[in-house]
Amino acid sequence: MEIVPGVHLIDLGLVNCYLIAEPSGLSLIDCGIPGHEKKIKKYIRRINRSPREIKHVFITHSDADHVGSLASLKKSTGALVYASAIEAKAIGRGETSRQIRWKGLKGFLRKILSAFVKIRPVTVDKIIKEKDPLPVEDKLTPIETFGHTPGHLSYFLEKDRILFTGDSIISTKGKLYSSNPQYTWNREMAGIAFRKQANLKPLIVCPGHGKPVKDAEGKF
Repeated sequence: MEIVPGVHLIDLGLVNCYLIAEPSGLSLIDCGIPGHEKKIKKYIRRINRSPREIKHVFITHSDADHVGSLASLKKSTGALVYASAIEAKAIGRGETSRQIRWKGLKGFLRKILSAFVKIRPVTVDKIIKEKDPLPVEDKLTPIETFGHTPGHLSYFLEKDRILFTGDSIISTKGKLYSSNPQYTWNREMAGIAFRKQANLKPLIVCPGHGKPVKDAEGKF
């Protein structure tokens, strides 16, 4: 689904990833679980572009549902991978960057599922921090939004004031909420990250889970 010209939601079912399509190439924000590279490539072909045009993959954090297809995409496209230092270390080990405290029946079922989702280690090419320049024509800026994980990043596309939040913000019924406490490394820091992003006054918020929210101001 095209959100605004050149910016696409690729709905992977369990999770979202986003595509920035420019004449010079394609950039992904996150890439789903193992096997999702097939859906990503299918979507890219559907908009009459080639998966080989993927030049950059910007990672929000190292959870399996955000980096599971990274190894396959990097191998097949040669794309450069970007992440924070903490998340990059975890991605390089094929692990998450923090221990998840599974709770309740739903948590127990997710824990079982996670045992079958193996992340292939990937070497991150570029370690980035807040406000580092990124190779996107419309000025994509990394924002440090630690809390859900210790090195979580969001990305702000300044031209269209679109905020890609990974799991630092989720959307439910058109409203925006802070990171799910059950999977959050530090709830206090997650709250700070939530307010920090609200203060950016984005017009559109694109979360890792839930539908993108337009006219976002006032919906935090």
